[in-house]
Amino acid sequence: MRAIVRLFLALVMTIKLATPALAQQPGEPVEQGGSYAEPWFVDPTDITRNPDDITNRLEKEAKRKDTLLRAPNLDRMMLPWTEFKDQLFDDHGLGFGIFYTALYQRADAGLVDAEGKSGPDEASGGILGIAGTWELFGRSTQHPGSLGFRLQDRHRMGAIPPQSLGPDVGSLWLTGSLFNEFEMSLVELYWDQHIVKDRLAFRFGKTVPFVIHDYFKYKSPVSGFQDSNLTFNSSISWVGFGLGAVGLVRPTPDIYIHGGIYDAKGKENRAGLDSFFSDGEHFTIADIGWDPGYLDPTRKVRVGPIEVSDYHVTLWHKDSVEKAMTPEGWGFTIFLEHRVGNVLPFFRYGYSEGTSAGNPALLDHMVAGGVALEDVFGQDNDVIGIGASWSRKDVGSTFFPLSVPIIVDVGDGLGEFTDTLQVDFGTVEQYSIELFYRVQLTQEFQVTPSLQFIVDPAFNLEEDTIAVLGLRGRAEF
Repeated sequence: MRAIVRLFLALVMTIKLATPALAQQPGEPVEQGGSYAEPWFVDPTDITRNPDDITNRLEKEAKRKDTLLRAPNLDRMMLPWTEFKDQLFDDHGLGFGIFYTALYQRADAGLVDAEGKSGPDEASGGILGIAGTWELFGRSTQHPGSLGFRLQDRHRMGAIPPQSLGPDVGSLWLTGSLFNEFEMSLVELYWDQHIVKDRLAFRFGKTVPFVIHDYFKYKSPVSGFQDSNLTFNSSISWVGFGLGAVGLVRPTPDIYIHGGIYDAKGKENRAGLDSFFSDGEHFTIADIGWDPGYLDPTRKVRVGPIEVSDYHVTLWHKDSVEKAMTPEGWGFTIFLEHRVGNVLPFFRYGYSEGTSAGNPALLDHMVAGGVALEDVFGQDNDVIGIGASWSRKDVGSTFFPLSVPIIVDVGDGLGEFTDTLQVDFGTVEQYSIELFYRVQLTQEFQVTPSLQFIVDPAFNLEEDTIAVLGLRGRAEF
């Protein structure tokens, strides 16, 4: 573990100290030119505040950022591309971006196989995405309508993708959310329609509830935390990319209600028209939230130095899914996000319950919290985040997929070693801590070293703590 921690610190120091002659000093103006001086995508209409929603991702990518390195030659090279996107958006309402994120993770311990050898302890993978919105109706009115789309390819680079590393070292939850495998697919295609801009709207089509519901500013696994308790909220039995409908209502500028119904069997590579309308197996979810000042900055609410950012309650229900043999379940989440200057504290509690056949959610109880320090060293897109979580699950007798056979001591001798773990663990608990430092190197590139500690890993009885070092790189064009 000490080696992992030292390597993490070395990565952070290398990023901050390398090429000091190229470093942009805090407060130094950003070199700008042409249409690069202003964001090319300035459409404020959105259904949700979540960072991975397509509109929000494009707005973030389009903004001019403070950077660690000066790259005037790269800026000049990219200027025609930016001007092309700017013109396309101005003339036709079409905005799009190309994104690539790569993640490498290394754990300092793994599960032991039948021959006494350690299983996989490192993983790497990437996500290539093309996402955009096309405003086809009511531009510059109170009732715009737009088409949203996202294509994605997810792939591994080593023996296993990062989403498999958590289970392979014995963790109850994931250490590398989203980084799994599937070929290039049209994972989202939907219509957004605002009846009254930012106050009454709906979305219908192929989408994913994770990017719409249960807001948290740093929940994105490609730009924020990666521990799935801090990103996905594993007390919710999320469904994948499927057909669904969601409505947004703001009865006041400070109160919002999201309500959605989605195909419980949604997959990235099929439309889902048949299963949504015919099978009757759905995932329903609603958020009731308070975000004073989001639409109107004059309405911000402060209590001393604390500024309210977002408070919400999320309620969900999932039907039993016959083919997947998953039971019915329901749950709720309470979330609080404040701001104290450039510090963003957050807290989340999630509860879920299933039928007597089990719980479709990964966790029964989950508590998570932490802080994000923004504008690090005066750079407006640099963030240091630290979060911690505790979770409990009544596992009972369960199948746990593994990349290698293992032997587990279950108290009365050794369990069988197979490619899946089937053993009665009863109720298990696990703790975790994650620290990350996101640095904007240039306008297009950012890098994020991270360090996770898994305390009392639920399915690795040989280890008290497992450290997972991560290095994530992201390019946005």
